[in-house]
Amino acid sequence: LIAPATQVLVGGAQGIDMRVMIASSSSLFLLVVARMAVLVRQQERSVERERALRAAGLALVAATARDQIAAAALDAARTLTGPGYVVRLCLLTGERLELIDERGRSEQRAMSPSTTQRMLVAASGPALAELPIDALAEMSIAATSRAVHVVGLEVRDDARGVLVAAGPSAMSSSQLAALQALATSVSLALESTSLTEDIHRRESEARFSSLVARSSDLITVVAADGTVLYQSPSIERVLGYATEEVIGVRFDDLLPEEERPRLIAVLSKGSRASDAGPEAIECRLRHQDGRWLQFEVLHTNLLDDEHVRGIVLNSRDVSERKAFEEQLAHQAFHDSLTMLANRALFADRVEHALARAGSEQSGLAVVFGDLDDFKTINDSLGHGAGDQVLIEVARRLAATVRPTDTAARFGGDEFAVLLERVGDDEEATEVAERILEGSSAASPAAPRPTCCATPTSPCTSPSATARAATACSRSRCTPKRWSGSSCAPTFSARSTPTSSSSPINRLCG
Repeated sequence: LIAPATQVLVGGAQGIDMRVMIASSSSLFLLVVARMAVLVRQQERSVERERALRAAGLALVAATARDQIAAAALDAARTLTGPGYVVRLCLLTGERLELIDERGRSEQRAMSPSTTQRMLVAASGPALAELPIDALAEMSIAATSRAVHVVGLEVRDDARGVLVAAGPSAMSSSQLAALQALATSVSLALESTSLTEDIHRRESEARFSSLVARSSDLITVVAADGTVLYQSPSIERVLGYATEEVIGVRFDDLLPEEERPRLIAVLSKGSRASDAGPEAIECRLRHQDGRWLQFEVLHTNLLDDEHVRGIVLNSRDVSERKAFEEQLAHQAFHDSLTMLANRALFADRVEHALARAGSEQSGLAVVFGDLDDFKTINDSLGHGAGDQVLIEVARRLAATVRPTDTAARFGGDEFAVLLERVGDDEEATEVAERILEGSSAASPAAPRPTCCATPTSPCTSPSATARAATACSRSRCTPKRWSGSSCAPTFSARSTPTSSSSPINRLCG
């Protein structure tokens, strides 16, 4: 490595052949330069690999999902192997390897069990593996590839996948070492992501379990045959049962006998239609103390969901709501003071009675009445006393009529009674007299005539009361009287005496 000019001077003084000296010096110089060039290229490649590993490490640290990790691993592996090599990443899903595409996403193409087994065995052996053509074809690697390197992705001897690099020649030891370092980083990143997902899943399950436990609804998962697979703890608060008492038994055992077939039919229909949406039914469930509570049950078919594998029943206690609805319906059609039917319900009953009378060829009668001197009671004794009189009259009226009849308060001191299936005018008269006797039982007084109007031709509901009142007014009864009639466009009236001091002075049908 001595400078050529110096060697010429030294060699000339010593009598050395200059040609030999120049040739040997030039050859040695060229060898040194070539070696230095190789070392420089190796250093550059080493720097590139370190840079690629550093970039891959940063990308893996920042990755929060499996596809991001896979994409970073593929980019780094292509940089490490260089041109001419085909890189494939296969991740273990269940018991099979799945090929990952360029974007880091699964191609939804699972490898065969035999190929999966060969790949895992190759990953545990030497890096340079010999794989059959069919295994290479499953990974879309050309059969002409002379060198196939398989590096395993493992964490604590737990296989997560393999990293494959195929090319025209075997990789250098430094390339292989870099690829193995990348595989280790990818394995740790996959493990970290898996642990993070597991923590999030457990937190989500704990949150969901807490919400379900404190929910006022019953969350039940049943099999296709109705057997309870899961029951939320809220059943102990709502129905008084422990969860252990319910799991393993049929859900329809909590229902009354007459409602079980409907629930079974709905569950059977829902189990056959996997794409059916939620459907609600109403049924009663038995409390542990024997009470029956009204529930609205919303069922959703999740038999095909791998996380549920059952039909989800969301049962909500609607007993208070149903009771409130019934109370509102009762108030809408009943008098708030006497609890008798009001004018609206009475008109509806008359309409239905007319329809039945036409189909059954039976008669009916409408009896109308008001209280005698009721205004005097209100003025002298107060409205409280008047209300008590109305309540007592309503009680006696309801106790006197038949179960098939309808007693109603029209407002003020006016009452009406619908008599169904009346055979003739005599029967209607008897009912009217019985009503009069029942209302006047407490205080006998002077006899009063009773007026009973009977029908002579068919009629309709809207004119029933008016025609009955007209018949009463045209009769020879005194102003203070009982009179009853069936509804008809033409009435005949007759007067019979009866004894009463009732405050009811007139009942006209």
